[in-house]
Amino acid sequence: MGNKYNKVIKIIFVILFIIGEVLFFIKFGFVKSIVNISILCLVLLLEAINDLKYKQIKIDLLIFCTILKIADIALFFDILKLKYFGFAVALFLFILFISKVTKQSIGIGDGLILFVVCSYVGIKYTLLIFVLSLILVSVFGIAKIIMKKATRKDYLPLVPFLYISFIIVLIGGNI
Repeated sequence: MGNKYNKVIKIIFVILFIIGEVLFFIKFGFVKSIVNISILCLVLLLEAINDLKYKQIKIDLLIFCTILKIADIALFFDILKLKYFGFAVALFLFILFISKVTKQSIGIGDGLILFVVCSYVGIKYTLLIFVLSLILVSVFGIAKIIMKKATRKDYLPLVPFLYISFIIVLIGGNI
C-alpha cells in the first residue's frame, strides 16, 4: 500500500511541476528567471520525492544549487541577489536554531531547502512558502490523526509541502 501511495504522490508532484512551468512560461515568457525557477522547481520536486521515500534530503542537489547561485551573483552582480543570499544565510541559521530547540521537529535538511529557496526567490516569498507549507502539513497531519492513520509522534515530511506551497505561490504570486 505504501509503495502505491508513493507512486501516486510522485505522479501528482510531476503534474504540479509541469503545470507550474507552463503557467510561469505563459506569464513571463522565456527569460533568465525561468531558468532559476525551473532549477528550483526541479530540485524541490526531487527533494520532495527523497523526503517521502527515504525520509532524508540529498545534500548534493542543494550544494549544486548554492554553487549555481554563487556563480550567478559573481557573474551578474546584483545587490538584490546578494541580499537574497544574505537573508538565506540568516534564515538557515534561524531554522538551525529551531531544529536544535525542537529536537529536529523541523530538520536541518528542511532548513537547507529553505536556504536554497530564499537565495533564489528572496525572504518575502520564502516566508510565504514556509508558512503555507506549515499550514498544509498541519491540515494533512490532523486529517491523518482523525482518520487514525497516524499519531502525533509520527514523521511527516515537510519538503513535499514546501514544493506544493512553492507551486501555489508561483501560480498566484509574482515570483
